[in-house]
Amino acid sequence: SKTMHAVVWPLPLMVAELTPDALLEVSEIHDGHVLYNNINPIRLPNGQGMLLIGHSHHDKDPTGAEPFSVESTTKYKHNFIVFDDKAPFEVKHISPAFCLPAAGDNGKCELVQFIMSATMISDDELALAYGINDCEAAVVTLPLKAVLDFTKQGA
Repeated sequence: SKTMHAVVWPLPLMVAELTPDALLEVSEIHDGHVLYNNINPIRLPNGQGMLLIGHSHHDKDPTGAEPFSVESTTKYKHNFIVFDDKAPFEVKHISPAFCLPAAGDNGKCELVQFIMSATMISDDELALAYGINDCEAAVVTLPLKAVLDFTKQGA
């Protein structure tokens, strides 16, 4: 019989065997911010592991140096997380925090952006579907190699 597992928290990566009474409430800190899971894990091609995307809430930079396009007290940033696809599901790489550039200004990011899904279009291309300021939706495609190279730059 096969065992079903679920990612219950992205960092430290917590994978639990699913049972009828398995309900967990967890909070973890990464770089001083609570990191929340965004997507179901994606199996990467060629045995490279699994990909997650997490997000965290950050206070607005009072200097205005941060590239966010809307004034507010909070902004969202994301991290890619690559982990082993077999128990004990060790985290291999965590990307630096990032935001997706605003459609009208590549030098800025939307304040509220939330990656809702990620799909492998091919063995070398990833599509991310995300919400913008709780009003619009968008899709961006990225070369998988660029995502993995970026992820390996982080912790």
